[in-house]
Amino acid sequence: KFKAILDLRDGWALAEWRGWAYVLKSRLGITAYNIAFDDKSYPRQIDVQVALQILQNEENWPILVHCQGGRHKIGRAHV
Repeated sequence: KFKAILDLRDGWALAEWRGWAYVLKSRLGITAYNIAFDDKSYPRQIDVQVALQILQNEENWPILVHCQGGRHKIGRAHV
């Protein structure tokens, strides 16, 4: 069972994301994070730092990392 989800998609409506994050935490015990990585440019340094903190925190393991297409943002997050 995943303990956390790191969503790298941009363009999500904040209210919609908060709704999903609440459902995941309250019903499944999964912490949901969202960092909006733009697939047309390099991510901001602060976003990379936050993503690394989330990924390195063992309390989040196992963690699911995903984005829209799975080609660009995931690679940037795992590098």
